[in-house]
Amino acid sequence: MFFRFACCALVCLFGTLALAQENKEPTAKPNEEQKATKEEQQPKQEASAKPILAPEAQPIELQLFRPDSLVGWDHGEDAISGWKINSGKLTSTPDASELLSGLVLNEFELSFQWRCDDQAALILNFHGIDSDNTLKVHLKEGERCGLTLDGGDFKSGGKTIEAPAEKDKLHQAVIRRQQGKFSLHIDEKQIYQFDIDANRRFGFAIQSKRGAAQLANVVLKEPLGASIFNGNDLSGWWTPGKLESWGVENGELIWVAGGGSYIRTEKQYANYTLSFEYTINPGGNSGVGIRTAPEGWPSGDGMELQIYDKPGFDKHSAMAIYGNLPPVARADKSGQYNQVVIKAHGRQISAWINGELVQQANTYWEPELRHRNLQGWIGFQDHGAKIRARNIRVREEVTGLGLDQWYAKREEPAARTVLARLMNTERLAQDDGVTSNTHLLVVSNKKQTVAELEGPGAVVQLSIRKPNGKLQFYFDGEKQPRLTVDAKDLQKTLPHVPGHFNGVVTYLGYEQSLKIVAVDVNASSIQVDSVQFSRGSVFSGQVQTYSPGESPLPRGLHSALEYRSFQMGKGTVRQYDPFDRLASAKLTLKPGDSLNAINTQGRGVVQWLQLNANSKLLQNNDLWIEITTDGESLPAVAAPVRYYFAGMHAGKNFQNYTVTSRGGIYNRLAIPFGDGLRINLSNRGNKEIKDVQLTASVEIVNDKNRSPRKQFNEAMRLRGIYQAAGGKTIISQTGTGRWIGLILEDRSFGTKQQLTVDGKEISWHVARTTEDLLGSSQKESRNSLSGRSAGLAWRYYLLTPMEFQQSIELSSDTPNKLGGRLGLFYVKP
Repeated sequence: MFFRFACCALVCLFGTLALAQENKEPTAKPNEEQKATKEEQQPKQEASAKPILAPEAQPIELQLFRPDSLVGWDHGEDAISGWKINSGKLTSTPDASELLSGLVLNEFELSFQWRCDDQAALILNFHGIDSDNTLKVHLKEGERCGLTLDGGDFKSGGKTIEAPAEKDKLHQAVIRRQQGKFSLHIDEKQIYQFDIDANRRFGFAIQSKRGAAQLANVVLKEPLGASIFNGNDLSGWWTPGKLESWGVENGELIWVAGGGSYIRTEKQYANYTLSFEYTINPGGNSGVGIRTAPEGWPSGDGMELQIYDKPGFDKHSAMAIYGNLPPVARADKSGQYNQVVIKAHGRQISAWINGELVQQANTYWEPELRHRNLQGWIGFQDHGAKIRARNIRVREEVTGLGLDQWYAKREEPAARTVLARLMNTERLAQDDGVTSNTHLLVVSNKKQTVAELEGPGAVVQLSIRKPNGKLQFYFDGEKQPRLTVDAKDLQKTLPHVPGHFNGVVTYLGYEQSLKIVAVDVNASSIQVDSVQFSRGSVFSGQVQTYSPGESPLPRGLHSALEYRSFQMGKGTVRQYDPFDRLASAKLTLKPGDSLNAINTQGRGVVQWLQLNANSKLLQNNDLWIEITTDGESLPAVAAPVRYYFAGMHAGKNFQNYTVTSRGGIYNRLAIPFGDGLRINLSNRGNKEIKDVQLTASVEIVNDKNRSPRKQFNEAMRLRGIYQAAGGKTIISQTGTGRWIGLILEDRSFGTKQQLTVDGKEISWHVARTTEDLLGSSQKESRNSLSGRSAGLAWRYYLLTPMEFQQSIELSSDTPNKLGGRLGLFYVKP
């Protein structure tokens, strides 16, 4: 009895010492280090363990690091620090940050080379997906190499290893998890093997402690999945196009003739690893669609990873996520069979070609891709190219979003913070520490300062009426201009956001300050719209000063903006997104009726509203929309649908970020609600209105997609104040919020107005006409954020909304000459 008690005490003591050693090495060597467990005493497994698969079906080797970047390892809450990679060798400084990958591991073999300084430890963290436990493998020179803890449980004390004979030589390590066993080999010697739950899944991360560590040639092998193509016929596959456009030859799926669609699996897949080999004719264009709804299209509702065989490297190269994220490298070989592996787990998407990592992203942080489905069919695109695919396999994984750390709040590039507002107006409802400023100046001198802006901030829009002369930009206190631009060439010279705008929408960041000087500009008004990031906010640390020749936008943001604007011009508004659909029946409204169309409880966000109605109802004020949130007694928005869907009177689309038309007209202004939503349609005319239908895409909010809950509940709510013709006040709103839009009758043009914010008159706004306010003097125009058509004029201030803490009011100097108008706001509850 005493002997059993003593053994248990020693094991507990060793576990305590092992837990402490991440921050401090034990002063004494535990006796247990010299006692191997029963599983460690199996000499037959001292050499390399059995391979995961039989030789005829060996897994593909995947390089987990790019030789020149840490892409795919930046998914932790903190920004990467203390690591650098050069020619494929990863080196850390003491106490570098954890590198967190976007991988989920189950059965695997991980091989790599490593080395540490004398007192340093390289720690491999296998974070539990289904539990809070982390399996930690400590690698170090000398004693206790391989010390392994599983949460609070001691698994192995490791063994003593000898340093490599040559100074620059690295150790070789192999970690295997297969068939309920977890093992570590170093320099071809087994350190340990122990039992492990075969159903456990892990995220994977790397960190170092107490000194520098080196890592190289990190390669992952996993079992291949089941074949989803039998090599004989098209069983299990279908297409809404012509099935005969596809065929089977020599066990390969081949394109035969144009049918204009994807061939796709009958089965839908969520989390999985897809592998296949393909070849395509030189110059060919195709793609592999993933996670697409049965009726949807990959590039808009799921994802299309490009198969593209054209010279050079650009945003369309192989494994680009079409329209959104260019690949990080190119590894395909023209005219040859290329081996592709695509991993989709939660919102993580990774892709390899011929074993080389070429695409990786956490789509949760991508403003367009975050709205895509997490389950759907897999397919190959018929784009008129001669593509052949073989060995098409899928290894399915457990459904779920993966690690919680992937979705924790973190810093993001300031450019994304601001420009993503165009694609996700819900961002405007968040108190993000970003404020807007406008400078308006009539210039008539040889040299005149237009604006002196305090950082951190960015200029996002610049317009010049009667452009002439030059503009000089002095960044961060520089005495010489970093940038000089001919006023007539702003669009050509400045980095610009895709779309059709008045002036140029851009992003010119500055960490400290920016001075803009007009030179030889005569009799011209210049307007500069900018944003400022509150010091200490989560965004200020990632504001970068503009540098000519470098893109000021993070990877993929320009492509995503271009894609969304272009798709809105085609009438595509994520019709098959993964969110709930709430739809009314076709309603008939008699004069005076107000009928409920949408009603739901709980909390969520309306991503878009679709109205199906006779287009003539967009030419008068008879049909109204009334939106009530959070059980309030009065509607938050009440206005004629003609105003709410301004620009869509004829059903003709144009490139913009707010409204579009396809099988109905859409408005994409986000409508957050914390305690229920009710939308009515009412008839305020004198004739019966028939066959009116309203549909809403509603994202139900939970702690996984909006965290923390308090932050969402305090998000601003959409408010729409409509005023009939007459009076002096154009818009008026109390509370704390942002003014985001104005729609008004065309007869209001030409009037002068005054803007008052929190009781103070805005000096630069004095004597501005409505044309200045809306940024358009053309009688007929429909641009990306503004327009003037069918008796209405409108402008959305999505990039630079006007903030107010107490109140905002815009008034006219010509009372009773105003037409009807609708002001749109996001206001704190």
